[in-house]
Amino acid sequence: MQTNTSTKPFVFTLMPFHTDFNDTWKLGIKAACEDAGTYGERVDEQIYEERMLDRIYNQINKADIIVADMTGKNPNVFYEVGYAHALNKRVILIIQEAADIPFDLKHHPFIVYNKSISTLKSELTKKLLYFIQNPEVPAIPDNTELVFSVNGTRITEDSVLEVKGNFYGLTEIPLPIDILNKSQNVVSNIKLGLLTDEGFVGDDSPNKRLIPTEEGYILHFDTESIIDLYPSSYHRIDFIPHNNRTEKLEGQYKMVLQVFTAYGVNSVNFIVDAVQPINPF
Repeated sequence: MQTNTSTKPFVFTLMPFHTDFNDTWKLGIKAACEDAGTYGERVDEQIYEERMLDRIYNQINKADIIVADMTGKNPNVFYEVGYAHALNKRVILIIQEAADIPFDLKHHPFIVYNKSISTLKSELTKKLLYFIQNPEVPAIPDNTELVFSVNGTRITEDSVLEVKGNFYGLTEIPLPIDILNKSQNVVSNIKLGLLTDEGFVGDDSPNKRLIPTEEGYILHFDTESIIDLYPSSYHRIDFIPHNNRTEKLEGQYKMVLQVFTAYGVNSVNFIVDAVQPINPF
């Protein structure tokens, strides 16, 4: 009996057409689509009469969800992903190695499967199910209902956070960032990043990565704290930028909190005011 795919969500895949990706497609992406109750296709398996590029545009328009494998930085895939983003489509980006994520896409969430097809299948199935089960969530969400604070002081655009050192001087800036979800919906796959100038290094935690940017900043990225926040719930993520200079920290430092979700990134500029206490002796 032939399966009726007309009632299933349509997942269209963008990826290089090379034999190296056969297992990725058949055992990873297509299998995940089946497990999530969708039907997945890519253009080389379809029968059509128009030009291939016209067919791809047509399928992107029709698709409920787009899966794009960015491995190898294929220019055709990049172009097609840009078209899908312009249409405000739900796009799931996947890649074999995190180090290969292009700078212009670092603010987008990726499924990094490290050449593990089982990892890809598992993570992609979860992401597909989330998109299917939450059709009311926009492709580019409004994250204004996420509230961020440090020690009770809310982080807003151009806000100033005062951090006091001890009598030995301030060489690091502890930033325990609390996240509150004030919305009535679950906000999934939240990641936080902190942009500082190149004078700061990160803490010694194995889950913290430092990513230099082309603008001369450093992105402090917590690779393990990927969270789902239910309505009215909290979560805390700690960042501790260390001084990379010889002098003590004192004065104001501009920083940027970057909030990554399944659909995009929001940035909040704020200022840390490092204050040295007066020595009573």
